[in-house]
Amino acid sequence: MRPEVVDGAIQLLRRHVLLFVAMAQPEVDLIAQARPKNVEQMFRSAAAQEMAGRRELLLARLHEHGALTLDLNPQALTSSVLNSYLTVKERAMV
Repeated sequence: MRPEVVDGAIQLLRRHVLLFVAMAQPEVDLIAQARPKNVEQMFRSAAAQEMAGRRELLLARLHEHGALTLDLNPQALTSSVLNSYLTVKERAMV
């Protein structure tokens, strides 16, 4: 089963350049990397690891189909998206 966002992206990619931007969630990464000290923390850690894995898989699938992908911390969002846009324009992809 493929996420709906991938199906939608494939349709867009037929006629458009697609830049897919995912905002990183540092707090989820910290939970995923932390060593659990009790059962509740174990479940939280497992859920955070699953979220991170699905995110990586989604970005990889989009990239495989030709989408440009960025996975950014919110602080870097504006400049990175702008730089990606300028790169697309420079390469005459649009």
